[in-house]
Amino acid sequence: MIASAFGRPTGSTDAPGPLDLADVEARTRAAFDFLWLDVVEPTAADLALLARLFGLHQLALEDVARQHQRPKIDEYSDHYFLVLYDVATRPTGVTISRGPTTIELQMFWGRDFFVTLRAEPCPIVDDIVSRLQQGNLRPVLANASASHRLVVADLAYLLIDAVVDGYFPFLDVMAERSEEIEEQMFATQVPRSMLEDIFSMKKQLIQARKVVAPSRDVLNVLLRHDLGLFDSEYVPYFQDVYDHTVRVIDSLDTYRDLSSSAIDIYLSLVSNNVNQTVKRMTALTAIFMVQALIAGIYGMNFENMPELRWTYGYPWALGLMASIGLTMVLVFRRMKWL
Repeated sequence: MIASAFGRPTGSTDAPGPLDLADVEARTRAAFDFLWLDVVEPTAADLALLARLFGLHQLALEDVARQHQRPKIDEYSDHYFLVLYDVATRPTGVTISRGPTTIELQMFWGRDFFVTLRAEPCPIVDDIVSRLQQGNLRPVLANASASHRLVVADLAYLLIDAVVDGYFPFLDVMAERSEEIEEQMFATQVPRSMLEDIFSMKKQLIQARKVVAPSRDVLNVLLRHDLGLFDSEYVPYFQDVYDHTVRVIDSLDTYRDLSSSAIDIYLSLVSNNVNQTVKRMTALTAIFMVQALIAGIYGMNFENMPELRWTYGYPWALGLMASIGLTMVLVFRRMKWL
């Protein structure tokens, strides 16, 4: 259904205001020089209305109906069809077991119209709707005068910029998790769940990169300015969003490399701990083997053994065991086997 509609009649200098659905259906696209429709859980009737109002391509409408599209941008004669994913910034937006929560956001962008479609609530869109209702949405151009009108390019930039900026909280979570793993890894007792946590983190990074990496291609197409849907003054702003996207991708690659290195380090630590344990067990076995050898020799029941009837034979055997055992302990400690 169409959750929100904002428009400004052609020729008016007023700010865009809320519209009733009946007003939208009764007028044509030419009646507005700014028209934004926000559609939640679009139905077949909604898509038919959009096709009639804006002449949207049938392939794009099929993608809207199917959803779960890869982030992309499709160019048509007079509009773009964009698909981006918002990474939820709520406290429950990132979990170790399930990874980041993403919201698919589909957009149609023409010179004088903008359409957002989503299957679930999106905080970014809801925030812009609220600001527009309160009259707090301003043009993004830094040199815009007070009389400069809000245009569709402003709305498109604000939405795309907010989506890209929403990736940074996820990076902060990954940075904190990476530091926690490093601290635990070099602790005295390495948790048994360490390897599972590292693999979970790596899986999240791969999932996030699948969402973010194609977004760079979307910005590339916009910067080519083929359709001319926005003035050249907006190019630096979209270039800034592109730079943020590249920064996010570089950070994701860095943390993914760190997680791969963490797996190698973890396996090395486990292998080293096993080696240390084997060394200790080998040293202890050697020490007790000598004790068993001496006890075995003096425990044989032969009549002609020289020390068999010796008064100090028992203390001698015990002293020999103790002295040889102590010597071997000192040798193994110097070898760092104990």
